Amino acid sequence: MTTAKTKKRSRSKGLCFIITGAALTHITRNLACEGRWPEAVRTLVQGLHGMTYELAFRILAGDAKLVGENNSVDLVDDDDQEYRGRLLWFYAGIYRDASRNIYLQPYAFVSGWSAQDLGGAPGGLTNKHRRQAMARRGPLGTSWESADDKLYRSQHYMDDPVNDWAEVLYVDEKYNERCVLLRSVAQPPLWVEPHFDLQSALNAWLKHHELEERSALRGPFWDDAIDERREIREQAQRRREKPDKQTRKEIRKQTAAALATDSPFTPDEAETILEGISGEADVDSVPERGNSEDSKHGYILRDGSFYPCEYMQHRALATRLLKHLHSVETDDPDKEADERGWVKVQIGMLDKMARVMAVRRMTEVQRKTALEWCVAHNAGPEALQELMTPPER
Repeated sequence: MTTAKTKKRSRSKGLCFIITGAALTHITRNLACEGRWPEAVRTLVQGLHGMTYELAFRILAGDAKLVGENNSVDLVDDDDQEYRGRLLWFYAGIYRDASRNIYLQPYAFVSGWSAQDLGGAPGGLTNKHRRQAMARRGPLGTSWESADDKLYRSQHYMDDPVNDWAEVLYVDEKYNERCVLLRSVAQPPLWVEPHFDLQSALNAWLKHHELEERSALRGPFWDDAIDERREIREQAQRRREKPDKQTRKEIRKQTAAALATDSPFTPDEAETILEGISGEADVDSVPERGNSEDSKHGYILRDGSFYPCEYMQHRALATRLLKHLHSVETDDPDKEADERGWVKVQIGMLDKMARVMAVRRMTEVQRKTALEWCVAHNAGPEALQELMTPPER
């Protein structure tokens, strides 16, 4: 048996590439519409001999295109409206903040609030672009419809509370002005003009997109809002059913005791201070005249009469005096007392310094009572200086 050997001939195959102008135009424009416009520019400038940045911008703006193939690729005028529409859709409404050199684009607006957003950004995050406006300013509730409060509370609904932005802008006739959320974006193509006004940027965005509506009663926040309300009701129920519920007075006593452990105040003194600060001091009882030589704190009226009070409770005393002596009720008893020419005297808890505070010139009898108080409590020159002005007669 013989074995026949067969010799196979191999044929080499060559690969060839055809570069067409249409393909280059299509690929680079797709890159531009994906936000990768720097890569699109580099592809054109570095890939074609004689291509300049100006010509590349014309191609990517839709004003020109490439035709032909290989060594005969040429540039011709173009008017591709479909491509321009895609480009405008992607880069619509981009706002440039020239002072910080950042770019922002709208994506949503807040249509409603809840107690859940009172804390601003979740997790205590801080907005890096606008720390002042995005920080809580005073108690919410009295003016929670202010622009500052809206900006602060809007952080709860942002995709990125650190890098995003919020601004109160006009949305449409239905919603009027709302807190609009804007995200940080990369610089748009150099042939696309950004907006330098936030309202015009929003208007441009709305021509191509709809703003997402966000609130505590919509989308992912709805379940959180329901859980929040359920928790509030359960907490209220637990407080009602708790047999050893503490009164505000008991809580204040505990706080005063804690304050006294780390300060020179006794528990009674600390409680008196807390009463004055919290506004829970007695404002209803009839004030009684006292002896200026025996009391450290109080008011001296224009007729020279002295009414004592505890430390930090001058406001409550002024309220009682105005109510029972003059039938006057006011939200600012301290100011009313100053306008009536009452003299406030007190001795500091810490520095033990005697102080005489008068806004108007004292009467002769008022000055006499103040002098008696100063002598009795070893007042220094600071307090006595108030008595140097000649009295009113």
